[in-house]
Amino acid sequence: MTEQFTFSATMREKVGKGASRDARRQNLVPATIYGDSKEPTSVCLLPVEVMSQLTKKTLYNNIYKVDIAGKSQEVLIRDIQLHPVSDKPLHVDMLRVGAKTVARMEIPVVFLNQDKSPGLKFGGSLNVLLYYLEIAGNPKKAPKQIDIDLGNATAGTVIKIEDIALPEGIKTYYPKGTPIASLTAAAAAEEEGLSAKK
Repeated sequence: MTEQFTFSATMREKVGKGASRDARRQNLVPATIYGDSKEPTSVCLLPVEVMSQLTKKTLYNNIYKVDIAGKSQEVLIRDIQLHPVSDKPLHVDMLRVGAKTVARMEIPVVFLNQDKSPGLKFGGSLNVLLYYLEIAGNPKKAPKQIDIDLGNATAGTVIKIEDIALPEGIKTYYPKGTPIASLTAAAAAEEEGLSAKK
């Protein structure tokens, strides 16, 4: 199990655009923690810690800890504003995660055992339609990724939304029959490639 990442934060006494600019001048990232029926909390984060998480596929569905003066709380990152030129983080919005928290999240889809798939071994191709699935529920019950095993998948296989088993209390909004991915036979894959070039 991956260790839960913890942000080291300090309280921000002042709020507003001016206070946020002051924080950035001190090489800090202003952030707001809200939700769970509590008052919003304004804090400052360390840029190096925020930057270390930006490339994570699970950035917006991973539960993080925020440590403020020795007291920690669990949060879900909802938004990160980046500088349009430097891509430096300007502000972070965080949602507190409690027992009754319900949030929408985008979960990455990961295709396992592609090298063992009979449909792919003989020149077929994997056509992915949904790289992420939007789900809703308590973040603590949500999977970090959706694993789809292609070990026995043959050409012509279509993986649909109803083929995915989600934890209790987690739901999606896709209608039944929504395709996630399909395996195309070698000849069909070649024909598709030629058609795309025309």
